[in-house]
Amino acid sequence: MSNQNIYATAIETLTKAFNYFNTNLCEGKLPVPMINIMSRGRKNALGWHWSEKWLKGEQHIAELTICAEYIDRSIDQILETLLHEMAHHYNVINKIIDCNKYGRHNKMFKLAAEDIFGLIVNKHKYLGWAITELGPKSQKIIEEFKIANEVSDNFGFKRLETKVKYKKSYFVNVTKEDKEYIKVMCELQDCSEKEFMITLIGQLRRTNSRMAESVS
Repeated sequence: MSNQNIYATAIETLTKAFNYFNTNLCEGKLPVPMINIMSRGRKNALGWHWSEKWLKGEQHIAELTICAEYIDRSIDQILETLLHEMAHHYNVINKIIDCNKYGRHNKMFKLAAEDIFGLIVNKHKYLGWAITELGPKSQKIIEEFKIANEVSDNFGFKRLETKVKYKKSYFVNVTKEDKEYIKVMCELQDCSEKEFMITLIGQLRRTNSRMAESVS
């Protein structure tokens, strides 16, 4: 497989899987979403479903995403994530609220994931009924899909993560007179505003430390 078509092949496989599961589990009633492989960004997620994220003419289309950072998992694990997101898709289409704005999954998600998509659902301390794994029904249909479409055990590529360092910034409201004072002091001490503030904070910390020692 050349580098030029590995992404397209993965998307094609995911779309075929969606259609196969839709036909066999949902009688083909689910509209096909925009299926993507995208970076999770700063989210801690294997994938997500986002209703009405795309627009074609007057038609709104949902987005179903598999996170690129986990694309090197086994095909069974990736398709388990697909089934998880399809449960959300099913509930949205049927106007069933299965998740709050903080991502906590309720019992309506558990019901769809278990009864329709054959997943085993466990409860997370903060995310509710959000932890899913393959059950006998979902494992069986994945195996049938893999055989019917000659799908290998993995996609054979992965996305390398780039570690990003986030710098904290602090903002303090100062008056016009304060700004003028800082400017003058920087000129007198021949330093930048940042260097002046670091020195000033250091002095304040030492003063506070001495005051604390005297009180004790």
